[in-house]
Amino acid sequence: MKRYFGLTAAWLTLVSSIAFGYAYTGTKNSWFYPGGYFLNMDGVGWTETQNGHTAFSFRQLAKTSEYVEIYDDSRHMHVRIHDSFFELRLDSAVNFTFFKNGGWDDRRILRLNPDDSVNYFEMGTGGIWKWHWWGSNDPKLYKEIGRGGDFILLYDAQNDVHITILDGSLDGILVQYRKGPEVSGQSDSVISRLAAWL
Repeated sequence: MKRYFGLTAAWLTLVSSIAFGYAYTGTKNSWFYPGGYFLNMDGVGWTETQNGHTAFSFRQLAKTSEYVEIYDDSRHMHVRIHDSFFELRLDSAVNFTFFKNGGWDDRRILRLNPDDSVNYFEMGTGGIWKWHWWGSNDPKLYKEIGRGGDFILLYDAQNDVHITILDGSLDGILVQYRKGPEVSGQSDSVISRLAAWL
């Protein structure tokens, strides 16, 4: 129950920051909404992931201070991604229509210790994260399954391992590890309390 309360609080924090006029000043390469996200893959190509699965591909048409406009050739659909919402327009329509609220988030590399360059998580393509750990040439792969204003959830289905990144803890960025199903009253193992975004 504690975990779900934290995730709900994190989502409310993101939504309230959006509602009160938050203006994003980052690179605008990752935009998240409840249940999915848009990701800039190479500067021109974008993907949309829904519920952990890459659903659609887009090409970028425009990038302004107000929005990024992308186009899905298969559905003949324009999408304009603004700081706090995105809107849609089919080729046959004249106007864009509001679709969902969300926001920009470009967190991509997380060092588990600020002074450690060989033990870190890196966001790759299609919502896959690589855990480069202690000099290994074979990083562990995790699928991003959820994200909010101050948390990211990763999962390795092959080994049934969950990683939780909590960006709003009092000590700094907290990274937790759990193998197997969640057990009531049992805490996840802490990997790091000193993690830092690059």
